[in-house]
Amino acid sequence: MTKAPRPPARRGRAPAPEVLRRTQPARDAGWFKGAPRALLVGVLVVVGARAGVVGALVGLLVAGVALFALHRSQKLVGVELDERGLVHRRLFGAQRWEWSEVGSVLLASRVTASASKPEVTWVVPRDHAGRRLFQVPSTAWSPEALTRLVERIGAHAEVVREPGPVRLGALARRHRGAFSHTQAHPALTAVLLTVLGVAVVVAGSYYGYEWLAPERRG
Repeated sequence: MTKAPRPPARRGRAPAPEVLRRTQPARDAGWFKGAPRALLVGVLVVVGARAGVVGALVGLLVAGVALFALHRSQKLVGVELDERGLVHRRLFGAQRWEWSEVGSVLLASRVTASASKPEVTWVVPRDHAGRRLFQVPSTAWSPEALTRLVERIGAHAEVVREPGPVRLGALARRHRGAFSHTQAHPALTAVLLTVLGVAVVVAGSYYGYEWLAPERRG
């Protein structure tokens, strides 16, 4: 009499990934700052269309989409770490890197003009060429989350600690690829964004009136 074969042993489940998210005050601040701006965009659409039913509906739709995107970004943005790699979740999707793709993690502090937060710490995972994968600042993340992120990445890649604090422009020049051109030139970026914002409002008001105004459709 032959014995029945034993069923194959069940493999243990992989441990759940460790999830790091921004602090609750940072999420609340992002919501309180973003919600009025989202509503303002909708109001501008209505004003640009000189009201009317169609203009009001489009304005409400635009404001609703902006508020939904803001809520999603505050809720989902974070970093997941597991045995194989890490995932950066943001507003529009997520991106994953295996540990073999992570070359180093930069830990640096920069000087700011804020009296309440004169120093900001950055954690920047990078690939083997020194290009950033994503950035995590202390303005939105707790010190514990930043420390934990560096520890987990440091178990698989090099940890580069930048003595500081230094100005962001100098930091960006020293670690090319870790920071964007807009971060390296904040004053110029602010001017360009202001000009662009004014141009968008003017163009939106003009074309909104041209396309959606009731008297134009009559």
